[in-house]
Amino acid sequence: MTEKQNAKIFLGKKTGTPKPDEFVNQQISLHLFFLRKQMQKQAEVIENSKLLHRTSNNLMKNASGFVNVQQSHFNYFNIIRDYDIPTVLINITLDTLEHLDRSVFHHTSNNCSSMRRDGGFYGPNWYKLYCVQSEHFWKAVNFTTKVFRIGIPRGVAFMDGENITVSWLHIISDSLVTPSGEVYTNHLKIIPDGCKARRRRFYPWQQMNHTVDFVFTIAQYYGQYFYHATIEQLGRLSPYLEFLRRNEHIKVHVKSVTSFVLELFTQLGIDTARIISGYIHANILYLPSGQKCDHPSFFNLQYLSMEFRLKLQPVKANRTVILIKRSKKRWFKQHMEIKAALNETIMQYNLQLEVFSDKSLPSLKSTMDMFNRALLVVGPHGAGESNLLFSQKGTFLVEGLCYTRLRKINLCYSNIMSALGHHFYGVLPTTRDCFDIEPHELVTPVRHILNKVLT
Repeated sequence: MTEKQNAKIFLGKKTGTPKPDEFVNQQISLHLFFLRKQMQKQAEVIENSKLLHRTSNNLMKNASGFVNVQQSHFNYFNIIRDYDIPTVLINITLDTLEHLDRSVFHHTSNNCSSMRRDGGFYGPNWYKLYCVQSEHFWKAVNFTTKVFRIGIPRGVAFMDGENITVSWLHIISDSLVTPSGEVYTNHLKIIPDGCKARRRRFYPWQQMNHTVDFVFTIAQYYGQYFYHATIEQLGRLSPYLEFLRRNEHIKVHVKSVTSFVLELFTQLGIDTARIISGYIHANILYLPSGQKCDHPSFFNLQYLSMEFRLKLQPVKANRTVILIKRSKKRWFKQHMEIKAALNETIMQYNLQLEVFSDKSLPSLKSTMDMFNRALLVVGPHGAGESNLLFSQKGTFLVEGLCYTRLRKINLCYSNIMSALGHHFYGVLPTTRDCFDIEPHELVTPVRHILNKVLT
């Protein structure tokens, strides 16, 4: 495998509350420092690409004899190496952690015991976070290096001395990539992490749309939906944004080319004419590490959030509360009553209520501005909460939780809040459906939070 290259980064050391201008200047300077380090890798990537492009004729156009390798497999990197696929590792150094804002927060709920028993809760394993019903909810704790273990293949060391691997990039010649991001090349099928990553034997050569010289794929299952497209698909891209900006000949392959996907790429400075989807034959394919379903990479999500927030005007004071309104699946039946009760409550703190409705969605830029200026967000479980990606660190989410058909609770947003350094409060109905959450069940935690923060 390719020799490791260190890249020091800094996502912002919190010394009290920085002034808006200080935050922007700090983030820009450190952002550029990281990019300069990554450019040292660019020459290596391009050289590997040229070499492979001259010798690309390896794809076996038949369904027999493929070896399946999933990213989670303990022997993943050895198998990739056996097939002579160049791999570039993206590392940060251990001393970088001294400069990171390492603060994360315990979660809380009206029913912590059910969250612990029935939820897909990742806190104890990775962030050392727990659902607590006490003042510990307000206390910041430091994450450990274990958060970088998310997405690393089983049995593979994510630390090597002073280096921590946060992502990797395979450079593959003469391959076929599917809409869900599975890759076929030279009797090998590569299955990155993602939702419904599976070992399907189906070989889709006959469905190939066309051949493209250079392709960077971030396609994942469910990538046509906002949450998965934003948090998981784009999260794979974030360490390589400057590489893609400087190499405009590379197409970017996604699950589905939707209007919001195009808006996201526009905000990130990628020409939308480069965005493609479908079954693609690539002469040279760039394959970054996948994202685990509902458990995204800590580093990638932090870096993606910083990239977006650098596009926004600094907010001098967060004086708004957002209420998310859903009209399809998992909506609040008493939305109007909840809205009235919240508005009456927050007016006592001189705050303004904004409604984010899926029936009249604002532009992406307006959405980014709305969530960036929010102090607190209230909503039923759903994709609208993905927009906290654009919020300032330490924003509060009060989420109306739902049981699934299997009597499990989807706590993916508790994981997202942990990765972004936000606060999470889960409101869980006990005997009723989440549709029936009543105003007082949301107003009570909102009032408690505002009393603590603003008084």
